[in-house]
Amino acid sequence: MHVFYAQGGGLGHLTRINTVVNTYKIPQNEVVIMSPSVFSKYFEYQFIKLSWNASANQWTESLLNYIKNNKITALYIDAFPFGLKGELIPVYKQYPQLNYIYISRILKWEFYLKAVSPTMQPVFSKTLILEKLYDTHLNWIKQQSKQLEKRELTTYSDQKPVRFIKSPYIIIAHSGGKSDVQKLCKLVIDNENLDVDVSVIVFTQVDLKINHPKFKVYTNLYPISQYFKHAEKIYTGCGFNSIQELKQYRNKHIVIPFEKLFDDQFFRSQTLNSKV
Repeated sequence: MHVFYAQGGGLGHLTRINTVVNTYKIPQNEVVIMSPSVFSKYFEYQFIKLSWNASANQWTESLLNYIKNNKITALYIDAFPFGLKGELIPVYKQYPQLNYIYISRILKWEFYLKAVSPTMQPVFSKTLILEKLYDTHLNWIKQQSKQLEKRELTTYSDQKPVRFIKSPYIIIAHSGGKSDVQKLCKLVIDNENLDVDVSVIVFTQVDLKINHPKFKVYTNLYPISQYFKHAEKIYTGCGFNSIQELKQYRNKHIVIPFEKLFDDQFFRSQTLNSKV
């Protein structure tokens, strides 16, 4: 089995894993995802549900139990090489020869290391380099990986374009949190001429009410990339998946970086035109 460990509650982690599965053409019935994310409903994989309320030790035990009782082709580590709270360190110690594949994206590397305080260094059979990273992060990856692979992922951008509504529309696409979605809405109100014949379509995963006649909020729709082509403009945060899916629409994509705990959206914004 191809086991993906995705420690994060957002939609982004599962979306990235889905693109990795599609890109490498891994059979769906051979994929297992361990995650606390509530967005598993959008994907047809086998999920092992982790609890946000569990301790790091409990997360470790869940993964160790699965490894002990199942044959694993590869264990893919999404984003956080030591886990969100260092819970992967005991796994590396107990199973040093396992086929570990690290799916890397931007991390506030020094801040992350301070938070998890790693007591050992894992060896990855391969690391997927999906975007430009901090130099310190990349140098660490080079030291701990037998192979580096820079890869463009297959996103939903190849879906047949669909016009969401007949009249002109602007898209706001941001799954959460709520305050970030509200900031994007305010930015559109401040920047766009909403007196013309245009609607603002908000795609989000949070409960949101906007008291503006031009705004229409849609929750629990996924994926939404088929609606991008016909949009007049598209406003998003500067998360990994938004940037990847909207590469071909850069001329109408308005990117607003938000402050996140470990993801550096401001760094990603500054390096949008950099090669991996």
